[in-house]
Amino acid sequence: MLSNGTNTGSSSQPVQIIDGDNHFNNDVTLLDMMSQFYIDDIKSDYHVVSIFGSQSTGKSTLLNQLFGLSFTVLDKQKGPGQTTKGIWIACANELPILVMDVEGTDGSQRGEDKNFERKSALFAMATSDVVIFNLKTDQVGLHHGANLHLLESVFQANLKLFPARQNERRQKTRILVVIRDHDEVDSIPFNFLQNELETNFRETWSRLHNPAESTISDYFDFTFIRLSNADSRFTANEFKNEVGDLHRRFVDPRHEEYLFDPDYQRKTPIDGFQQYALSIWEIIKSDSGLDLPTQKILLAHLKCSEYSKAAFTQFTEQIKEIEDQVFAYDTKKVTASNVDVQNMRNIVSESIDFYNKMVLGYEESVCKENCKKLVYDINAIVYKIFTGQLANLREQALDKFDEGIQKVRNDSSLNHDAKARKISDLRSDAQQYFLEGANKMIHSVEKDDWVKNQWEFKKLTEALDRLSMNVNNPKVYEDELRRTKENMMYLKKQSKSANLMKGLGAGIGVSAALLAAAVMPVPVPPEVIVAAGTLAARTYLGQS
Repeated sequence: MLSNGTNTGSSSQPVQIIDGDNHFNNDVTLLDMMSQFYIDDIKSDYHVVSIFGSQSTGKSTLLNQLFGLSFTVLDKQKGPGQTTKGIWIACANELPILVMDVEGTDGSQRGEDKNFERKSALFAMATSDVVIFNLKTDQVGLHHGANLHLLESVFQANLKLFPARQNERRQKTRILVVIRDHDEVDSIPFNFLQNELETNFRETWSRLHNPAESTISDYFDFTFIRLSNADSRFTANEFKNEVGDLHRRFVDPRHEEYLFDPDYQRKTPIDGFQQYALSIWEIIKSDSGLDLPTQKILLAHLKCSEYSKAAFTQFTEQIKEIEDQVFAYDTKKVTASNVDVQNMRNIVSESIDFYNKMVLGYEESVCKENCKKLVYDINAIVYKIFTGQLANLREQALDKFDEGIQKVRNDSSLNHDAKARKISDLRSDAQQYFLEGANKMIHSVEKDDWVKNQWEFKKLTEALDRLSMNVNNPKVYEDELRRTKENMMYLKKQSKSANLMKGLGAGIGVSAALLAAAVMPVPVPPEVIVAAGTLAARTYLGQS
């Protein structure tokens, strides 16, 4: 970790995330940069630090010393000039901290064009938990030299970034003011420098159009530190020790002056940070109004939709074997007992758990909304499988009834009344076979009453009634049995081929319509299917 104030371990190589021409480099994969820290429970437990200030004030040197990085630094042989162009980013050594090095201000390369300075500072403010404002001792008291003009535009923009909302706690920004090149020999007292800057900041704030009765401390917390001259042979060691002390304030939550207070954390999950940063930059670049809470909601919709589709795909892939088993056309090979309902329940739970784990940290209301849609679509598939199993039971019950009827016909010892009793018993046995099979599949308290209300049971009862009436007329009986089975096979094929995956995104409404076309004998309003499908799936899986 730190050795005398300097990080010595390996770290990610800096990459340019925004170039000098305002282009966001989306080829960079920030998630890969943070992969060593990307585990289930720390999706939001990471931090972003950025630094801005004038050219040639040692910004990159400070970040390198502080976080063990390798940002390009000034070549002292060539003298002052631009070393950082655009915005560069790297992951700190052995720490879940993304560090951004922002192009220096007041450079001759851009002349009087201050657009990039303003936009890059605003980007840093919008994405960072801690913003380091770096300046030299001799810049204090100057307007342009101390970048007060830049801070003024940043202060103004911050009011738009974090608008005051009723009953919501205001998001604050931590600005760490680092005053560089302290010299004990010819030193201005630190308290004087701090007071001078605080006065400058308050005066700058007072010139803005602020909400009534607001102060700069409502939006910003300023922390001031002083660092010795890193290039002086007299103070170089002091600089390293001071940076070491500052490092501990970034990494040790127990430190009394710990810098990463939860109040400043932007709380964007790491897997969504790149998309979030891109959307923020595009808005800043276009000079459009930037409202961070709205951007976070839009990001949540994007990521929740992405993970909902992934969870649904996972579910359909895992459920396919069971679905194929249920919709096998040889129903003699399929019984209610050999379809593993507990396995289905596990598959459903795993898919929903996967979604909930992946969306952790995003806007809660959006997560719940998408989870509801996911559950509806999963229930639609479960309902399809459930009705498929009921259809199999109906066919098996009819086969058993028919086997019994053939024996009754061939039993010459039975008189008319005895045959009638046998037929009635066979009818009851077929119904009981269906009920027992269905009851094995569901987890309802009043199982028989619930199953008897299902369409498949009602259609079975109707078919048994028609067949029982025509037992003594073999041709009519066989025609009726054939038509019943052909109709069942047609409905089964329709149900099997129904593309319920189209329901995703549109919610259960589309899935419900497809279910109605696939398994219902007559058109049914979608809202009825929604209720029936959800109830059936929950009853089937034992959900509350």
